[in-house]
Amino acid sequence: MRTNIKFHELKGRPIEEQRLMLRKAIDLELRYPAVLADVFGKQPHLLNPRRFASNDARYQTPANFDAQKSIFAHLSRDPSRLLNGDVQREVIGAGGVAAAKSLVFGEKYATGSDNPILFDLASQFAAFFHSNMPDIDTGYMALFDLVDMRNMTHDHFDIDDTNAGITFKQLKPGEAIKPTTAIAESRLQVFYLTMGAGISILDEWLQFQQYWKIDDFVAEFIAKYYDQMANTHYSLFTALGNGINVPFTTDAATTLNVAGATILRNLRNQGYGISQNTAFKILCAPEKVGVILATLEAQRGSMMVQFGTMKQPVAYTIDAVISSTFIPANDTGYYLVLPGKKLKRGVWKDLSVENLRNPAMAANDQFARGQYNAAIGDTNQVRRVLYS
Repeated sequence: MRTNIKFHELKGRPIEEQRLMLRKAIDLELRYPAVLADVFGKQPHLLNPRRFASNDARYQTPANFDAQKSIFAHLSRDPSRLLNGDVQREVIGAGGVAAAKSLVFGEKYATGSDNPILFDLASQFAAFFHSNMPDIDTGYMALFDLVDMRNMTHDHFDIDDTNAGITFKQLKPGEAIKPTTAIAESRLQVFYLTMGAGISILDEWLQFQQYWKIDDFVAEFIAKYYDQMANTHYSLFTALGNGINVPFTTDAATTLNVAGATILRNLRNQGYGISQNTAFKILCAPEKVGVILATLEAQRGSMMVQFGTMKQPVAYTIDAVISSTFIPANDTGYYLVLPGKKLKRGVWKDLSVENLRNPAMAANDQFARGQYNAAIGDTNQVRRVLYS
């Protein structure tokens, strides 16, 4: 992973100006992944890294143009995401989007559609998307619904488990409907976690243009933070007990079908609005991806079924196989997941940096913080499907 900081812009400038420019550049660099996840999270077809590989002939095709256009539109609608988390709250409270545009783009380009600053930012985000985004583990984002707590005053969000006991019954002519008044309700509160780290950028690195050291530091900042975030989410699955296990039955395809049916039956009366056509996702260790893909080849009419390698075809829709090194290689099974619903993640503050001069070291200390958390509100949405 490499940064997209334009170090050549620092050359020949006074040291104080270099420090200020570098602080802003680092802060923007730390924001790239979070903003891009918001942009493309609602357009999963654009998150396919193969489609945007730099050595792909389609790199400059309309597909790439659509990506940059989406980034441009997102930043135009909500430029406050480019500001420090604390400043975001102040700006949104003071004047909303208009105030944020003025602060980010200046008065001249606060409303203009031909904003050169915005065009340049969109191109920078697109460059990061192509070069670095495929290296960040974002698979968990497809498993959890996002509760956006940025610019909110609450330190937690709730996952409500409400059951009104609604039952539809056949009515006789003129028979009155009796409304249900007894509502069973439980609540899981998910509080924010604050993650922080710091680095010192020595004056000598700027004086002697040792920009590669800054580049390595910032790249590691981003990688370590998003690795920690991914681990926080995936560990929720690996920490689940044996009560979610589905034992191996006959063959891999049959066991997968049993797990899918178990999830649907357990959630039948939960009001989730699911059916046998509902799509699932699979989460597994990288070592088991081949095993999973082989299982999914057991389709109706396939050679695996015709020649008895699998006794029955896979009967459910699996629209994603997500692998992560945070799933242990020795895990006894993979996870069949009904995404969203009561699986929720929250973000209170995107990763951003604060700067403090350290004269004793002749350095500028960079302190980065971010706030997030997640929870599985209903374990019936997850089944650990044993390999054997």
